[in-house]
Amino acid sequence: MEKLFAAKGIKYLSYLNTQGSKLGYAFTPQMLEEKIFLELAIHEYSTGENAKYETVISVFTIRDGCSFEYTICHDDRAVIPVMYLYRLILDTIDFIDNCDRKTLPDDLKQAATGLTASKGIQDKELKERVYDLIEEKIATVFKLINVNQINS
Repeated sequence: MEKLFAAKGIKYLSYLNTQGSKLGYAFTPQMLEEKIFLELAIHEYSTGENAKYETVISVFTIRDGCSFEYTICHDDRAVIPVMYLYRLILDTIDFIDNCDRKTLPDDLKQAATGLTASKGIQDKELKERVYDLIEEKIATVFKLINVNQINS
């Protein structure tokens, strides 16, 4: 998908994590500048007849000291057409790029099927873990960018 996105001005970087899940990150130059990223996560939790699958497209960012993760799509089918994922990612990025930055959190909330925001969590430890998770995802994207630049 990397070449398809590149033709649209979207950077797409992916890797396999230590649990064997495939994670991909998509963003435009403007999104990178604002630290807004789209994540495509494809998980397989077991193998054989009892295999369970999960594909999630989400958008995450940190704004005004609060972390946000918007679930755009969650699917548990074993096979999802690549063009379906491509179109969802492309449309989500187009949506983000065309939103007013002042209303972006609310606009994304309306478009998402779910939202996790650290500011809405009362438990201090959980709030910090949720925030740290998004910080870690952002750091991962920047590490992938650096590795990609070194390998180019």
